[in-house]
Amino acid sequence: MAVRAAPATASWLARLRARMAQALWQSRLGAALGRRHAEYLRRMLELFDRGDLDEALRHAIPLGGDGAHGGLSVGVPQPRDQIALSLAPRVGSRGVPIMQTAAGAIRARYQQALERLVRAGRIDEAAFVLADLLGDVEGAVALLERHQRFALAAQLAEGHRLEPGLIVRLWWLADQRGRAVAAARRHQAWADALARLERAGDPSAATLRLTWAEHAATVGDYGLAVALAARLAPARALVLAWIDRGLATGGGVAARLLVTKLELAPASFPEVAPRVLAILDDLDDEAAAARRVLAEALLAAPASPAVATLARATVRALARDVGRGADGDAPVL
Repeated sequence: MAVRAAPATASWLARLRARMAQALWQSRLGAALGRRHAEYLRRMLELFDRGDLDEALRHAIPLGGDGAHGGLSVGVPQPRDQIALSLAPRVGSRGVPIMQTAAGAIRARYQQALERLVRAGRIDEAAFVLADLLGDVEGAVALLERHQRFALAAQLAEGHRLEPGLIVRLWWLADQRGRAVAAARRHQAWADALARLERAGDPSAATLRLTWAEHAATVGDYGLAVALAARLAPARALVLAWIDRGLATGGGVAARLLVTKLELAPASFPEVAPRVLAILDDLDDEAAAARRVLAEALLAAPASPAVATLARATVRALARDVGRGADGDAPVL
């Protein structure tokens, strides 16, 4: 679901203007104003029908996703100076009453223009039709992405507050890594952005994964850093260094990191085994929780003689914990 800002409450002045506009449209002056709007729309449709796309798009009026408008205008629409995407929602935009049949005719012209622009390779203008005229910002972002207009797609998505993971991925694909990382940190959107890249099979996903791991390590979350980068062969030395730092945290994090270290560096068994046995022999309640984490990690680890040895000792320690009570105290008889 898209993330959007909560709509601001209309001020008393905005409400007054809306009532005045409504009253004007219902008056005799409204009939004359309606004729002027109708003439504008007629000329606009003629421009589309003649195939004069540039001029037609300058005169085009936004319909929005459902043909609705943000309010009533008391003036006649004016052609825009240039055809350019609005990189953020328009504040206080107003329109004119349009019958459903007329809105349907206008929408059909816009769809035809969209197809022509795409065929002609005029992708930015096609995105303008989708986002500004038809109110389909998500469709405009997808169109820009399909045509590798990643930076503009990211700007549009960010300005309209679409999903943070989408924004991060687009900045990443645009090779603007600094903006991607800043957005990921600001919105905590690492996981979503990474999942989007990996689902698409994008080779840059591994780099984003390592970048996320490095960020986790900088904030002291070595468990997450190792979990993210453990399978990245080029980062093996860095991961082992993170493991050694994470072991100092103790508890379940250290228990899981010990198993990961044994998996990545089997020769480390003489170093890992005494640390595991210390966790198994500790009668503290916190150590009991760490033993459960240790058991889960050993079950998930690839089979090896070293893992089997530690697993047998862990099973004995867990049985002892059960005998003492689930919380480490003597069981109630």
